[in-house]
Amino acid sequence: MRKESVRSICAKMAQENMRDDIGKTLKLLDTMKETDPGLEVRFQLDEDGRLKSMLWCTGKNRIDYSSFGDAITFDTTYRTNQYSLPFGLFMGINNHFQSIVLDQCAAMAMAMKSTMKETRHRWCRWHVLKNAKDRLGKVYSKHKGFKHEFNKLVTDEIDITKFERTWDTLVKKYKLSKNMFLKRLFKYREKWAKPYFMGIFCAGMTSTQRSESANHMLKRFIQRAAPMHLFVAKFNEFQSDRNDQESKESFVTNQVPRKLRVGIPIENHANTIYTRAMYEKFYDELFESGRFAITSKISESEYLVTDTKQDTEEATTQFTLTLQGTSKITCQCGLFEHMGMLFRHALKVLVHLDRPEIPAGNIMRRWTKDGLEHSLSVDTKATMAAHNDNIRKKLLLTRVFEIANKEAMLSETAFHQAMEAMKDSTNPPLEPALADITNTSTPAITEVRPTACPPRTMLGGRPPNTGLQSWLASRKRSSNKTANSASALVADWLDEENPPTKKRRSISDILYT
Repeated sequence: MRKESVRSICAKMAQENMRDDIGKTLKLLDTMKETDPGLEVRFQLDEDGRLKSMLWCTGKNRIDYSSFGDAITFDTTYRTNQYSLPFGLFMGINNHFQSIVLDQCAAMAMAMKSTMKETRHRWCRWHVLKNAKDRLGKVYSKHKGFKHEFNKLVTDEIDITKFERTWDTLVKKYKLSKNMFLKRLFKYREKWAKPYFMGIFCAGMTSTQRSESANHMLKRFIQRAAPMHLFVAKFNEFQSDRNDQESKESFVTNQVPRKLRVGIPIENHANTIYTRAMYEKFYDELFESGRFAITSKISESEYLVTDTKQDTEEATTQFTLTLQGTSKITCQCGLFEHMGMLFRHALKVLVHLDRPEIPAGNIMRRWTKDGLEHSLSVDTKATMAAHNDNIRKKLLLTRVFEIANKEAMLSETAFHQAMEAMKDSTNPPLEPALADITNTSTPAITEVRPTACPPRTMLGGRPPNTGLQSWLASRKRSSNKTANSASALVADWLDEENPPTKKRRSISDILYT
C-alpha cells in the first residue's frame, strides 16, 4: 500500500472522529452514567449554546474526595485537544501515598478562590524556585553560594522568625536589597514560604508535581489534537489504569507480610495500622530519630530534643515536645500538623519512654489501612461497589494465580470451600442500597445540553511548534507578556503591585482545607 493511501485513510478516519463531536460526547457520558450511578456532569454554555467548559466527576472521584479531599493540587497547563481548551486535573493523595484523581474539567474558569472559600491556597514551591533562577540568573552565576543558601532557606526552614531573619541576612550579604523581584517575593511570602504552612495539613505536598506528572502520563493515553469524545474516552482509560495501581497496592498492604527492622513495640504498632507506603515513611523517621538526643526534661510532660549531628557552623537545632498524657504528643516544629504522621523528634521521646503504641491523637485515619472505609456512608459504599466491580474481579483473578503458582499443596477441604464460594458468587443478590441507586431515574445530565463544541483551533496541517525555543521567541514578541504556564503566572503576579483577581491563564495551585 502506498504512503498516499495510508495518509488518505488516516485523514478520513480523523474526519469521521471529528464529525458530530458533541453528540458522541453526550452519548458517551450517558453510557458512563449507566455504569456509574455516581457520575455527575456540569456544562457551561455560551449564548449560542456552544460548550465553554465541562466538569465531570465519577462516583470513585466523589468517594475519594470524601476521604482524601483535605489536600488538593490542580494544574491547567495541559491543552492537548483540538479546541486548545485547558484541562484541569484535581489531584490528591490516598492512604497508600499514591496520586489519585479527584475531579476533572475542560476549559475551567479561573474562579477557584471565589468558589472554594474555605481553603488555604499555596503557590507551587517548584515554580517559585524556577522563577527565582530565571530572574536572578546573574546572581546565580556570580555567587556560587547564593543558590545553595537560597534553596536551603526555601526548602528546609520551618520557623517564621528564623526564615525572615535569614532572608534579611541573605539579601544584605549578596547586596540584593534593591532587587524588585525579591522584594515582591518576600511581600507575598505567606502564599508560598514553608514556615507559614506548618500548622496546615498538606499531606506532604508543597508543589504541583503530582498534577504535572499526571499530565505527562495522560500523553500516553490521549493523542494530540483529540476531539472531545475521544479525549473523555481515553481519559477513562487513564483513570482505570490509576485505579488498577491503587488496587494492587491495597492488595500488597493487606496480603503481603512485612518484616520489622528495629523490632520495638511502637514499630510493630505502626506496621499494624499503617498502609505499606506509610509504614515505610514511619520507619525512615524512626531511623532518623537516632540522631537526636533528649538534652533536658523541662517537666513531667515536656522534653527538649537536640540534633546531635547538626553542622557545627550552624546554630544548634532544638525542639520542645509536650506530652498530653498518653493520648497525644506535640512538637513545636509543626511537622505532624503539616504531614499527619509523627516525625523523628516525637518518636525519640516515645521510644525513650518505651511507649508501645503511637498515641491515638497522632494517628490520622487517612493514612491507615482502613482510611477509606470509615469515611463512607452506606449509599456511597454501594456506589463504589458498582463502580469497582471490575477491580474486584481482577484482584480475585490475581489471588487465584498466586495460589495456583505456589509449590505447597492445596488441601481438598480448601479446594471445595473455594469452589463453593465461587459457585455462590455467580448470581449474588442485589444489595438494597445498591438497588435503590440503580433503580433511580436520575437523568445523566441535569443541566441544558450543549449543541456544539467550541470552535476548533487546529484546522489541519502540522500542529504549531510548542518547543521551548519557539515559546520563548513568541513570548518575547508579545507586548502583553501572555504566558501559558503556572510559573509565568506567579512571575507576572510578583511583577505587579496590585495583582489582578482574574487572569485567563493556566495556573498551578495547592488547596488545603
